Formats: sequence, structure tokens, C-alpha cells
Amino acid sequence: MTSDPLFWHEKLDVYRLALAFVSRVEDMVPEDSAPLAARSHLDRAGESVLENIVSGNSSRSSDLKKYRFAIACGSALECAGCLDIFHRKGLLADAKLRADMLLAMRGYCGDDGAQRQQRGRENERENEREDDHENERANKEQHD
Repeated sequence: MTSDPLFWHEKLDVYRLALAFVSRVEDMVPEDSAPLAARSHLDRAGESVLENIVSGNSSRSSDLKKYRFAIACGSALECAGCLDIFHRKGLLADAKLRADMLLAMRGYCGDDGAQRQQRGRENERENEREDDHENERANKEQHD
């Protein structure tokens, strides 16, 4: 990812965390060592987290935002369940990474982290719109 995000969702900590998770799945659970169904489920659930964060973040409807963020949370918990399965079967390559990811997912799902971040993004957007309007008025006054 570039240092200057192109999209609003790229500024969300929870999005960056989910992206890091999806990027690290291969390191955590090598594809050739895991049962195909469980590994496939982990991949799909990780992708679902990202997709629903993006969809929720881009929605204008607060009900749709909540719905999408709830789905993302459910998918994150599915990822946690898959990691637990791999851990119990001794297939997880990096136990510390598992613990870090589970803690982060718990923080995201447990305290409405995505929704709180979304409210912060909405406040930033509103402030930017207000600044734009003030600048337009100032420019107009200068030209009149």
C-alpha cells in the first residue's frame, strides 16, 4: 500500500489490520500443510472482512454501514475460529502472530472499533466540507 491512501477505507486502522492479516495467512498456515476446506474457509473469511469493511465504509446509509461492519466482524471471528483449529492441530506456523491477530480481532469486534473509526472518518469529511465552503466564500469575497 502506498503512503498516501487513495481511498477512505485505506485510512482505517481496522482495514489495514485486516489487509495485513490476509497477507500473512500463507506465512501462518502453509497451504500444503492445512486441510483444504479449513484453509479455503480462512481465505474466504479473510477476504470477506476486507470486502465488507470497504462496502460499509463507502455506504451512505448508517444502517447499511452497521450491517456491513457486523458481517466483517463475523468473518473476522470465523478467521479466529480457523486459526484456533490450525493451532489445535499443530498446523499453525506462528503462534505469536495468531495471538496478536486474535487480540486485534477481539478489539475490532468487541468494542465496535470499525463503527467508531467510521464516525471519526465522517467527522473528518464534514470538517473538510466545511473548510471547503469557507474557502469558497473567502475566495468569492476577494473577487467581489
